[in-house]
Amino acid sequence: MQYLSYQIGRGSCVISIFNYQFPSPIKCVYAYELSRIGRRPEVNYNIRNFLQEHRVQLIILSPYMKVFDDDFNIIETLSL
Repeated sequence: MQYLSYQIGRGSCVISIFNYQFPSPIKCVYAYELSRIGRRPEVNYNIRNFLQEHRVQLIILSPYMKVFDDDFNIIETLSL
């Protein structure tokens, strides 16, 4: 079982992504809106950096935002 886990503080934000018996690692995380990731900017930055380090794309659906380009650099026009 492969998984990513990220936690801030005392349960204020938890990302746990489990990958059960799939041949490829986790490639993308979707969130409906940015507030579902975190409400404070420092939380969003920490999670963004965590996902970038693990090479996991983050896509926000409303409004649509793709956080990283194909080389996992932060897209410059993004306001996260």
